[in-house]
Amino acid sequence: MELNRLLDEVVAHMPDAAPAEAFRMAMLLCHSAPDLESLADAPLRERLLQDLQMQLAMHEDQHAAIASELDSLASTEPCQFHVNHLWTLIRAIKVQSQLLTFYLGPQPLATS
Repeated sequence: MELNRLLDEVVAHMPDAAPAEAFRMAMLLCHSAPDLESLADAPLRERLLQDLQMQLAMHEDQHAAIASELDSLASTEPCQFHVNHLWTLIRAIKVQSQLLTFYLGPQPLATS
């Protein structure tokens, strides 16, 4: 499947989406499929789009929640730092890592 056609299919599936959202979904589709030709299969493409939309909503919710926790943490006095604040920072790093993996796909580990 050509990228132009894939983008047209995404726009048809999400007619109210902004252009950036359509491009994002097309990119995520490319990452989630074994190859572009498999996306020519309409039922598979629709299922992947629905899965991606659900995953994206979940990641957006996680990001919003952790951003709120970080805002709260940033407003505390430095002398009021607790071990729980460290766990908030670790969760924030984990959420950011999950978002990057979602957008970029799994990255091979560098070996030296």
